[in-house]
Amino acid sequence: MTTFLIRRAFTMVLVAFVVSILVFGLARVQGDPRYMYLSEYTTEEQWDDLGVILGLDRPLHVQYFTWLGGALRGDLGISLRESRPVAESIAERIPATFQLAAAAWIFSIIVGWPLGVLSAVKRGTVMDYLGRGFALFGQAIPAFWLGIVLILLFAEYLQWLPSGRREGWAHFIMPVFVLGWSTSAAQLRLMRSAMLEVLDSEYIKFARASGVSNSKVIYKYALRNSLIPPITLTFLLLASFLTGTIVVEHIFAWPGLGRLAIEAVNQNDFPLIAGVVLFATLAYVTANFLVDICYALIDPRIQFS
Repeated sequence: MTTFLIRRAFTMVLVAFVVSILVFGLARVQGDPRYMYLSEYTTEEQWDDLGVILGLDRPLHVQYFTWLGGALRGDLGISLRESRPVAESIAERIPATFQLAAAAWIFSIIVGWPLGVLSAVKRGTVMDYLGRGFALFGQAIPAFWLGIVLILLFAEYLQWLPSGRREGWAHFIMPVFVLGWSTSAAQLRLMRSAMLEVLDSEYIKFARASGVSNSKVIYKYALRNSLIPPITLTFLLLASFLTGTIVVEHIFAWPGLGRLAIEAVNQNDFPLIAGVVLFATLAYVTANFLVDICYALIDPRIQFS
């Protein structure tokens, strides 16, 4: 297990290094940020002076290693739009995104997993068809459409809930529901298919023939051996939530990382773009690492050398 963790940690570092190169390069594709500050009447001397201030006068590889060295120390540069450290801008938005992500993540698990198990156990019944219908409509309805409909219904017509911003618990209800709606449907489908595969296996049939109670077969044997695919999806969903869900945050004016990323792209703020994408990469890499650890804890058949 120790060897596996060391190997995975080395892989994480390698992936983060490769992605940092891609992020830095793609951020520069947006164009020269000096065009944001200077006009057609700018002199060549002013253009060169601003390049020195922004560090654009040095070779590209020197700019990269300077940025990487700062990133390792927690310094992601200065935002061109806000004239403040990128790390501060990201840290300022993380609490809002984390609260929304955690609530939507818990909602998707609470709704998706039990309904998936119930749909598999009650295969072919009305409950199964209802669960499959929820999964179908949950993944078919676009998040932006559902968010707009909820705002029109509950904020405009009924005036039960606020339409946006982040001020109190009531502001969480609609964003969490919209964000967790499609993901809970995906969790349901995956849990149902995993449970059906295990329930049709030979050892489950043998357990039933041996007189083991139905509840013990379902919750002790079948459910535990069905958790690997849902857990994989669950951690990846959490990573995607933490990196900011752009559509939901934009619709509900949620001050999270998703809106920050859109603002950075619109303003051609390449230090901020690179910082947000690097944070997203680290979130996904960490999620994959946690998934691998959970594999070993859940399924004893998986052995790491």
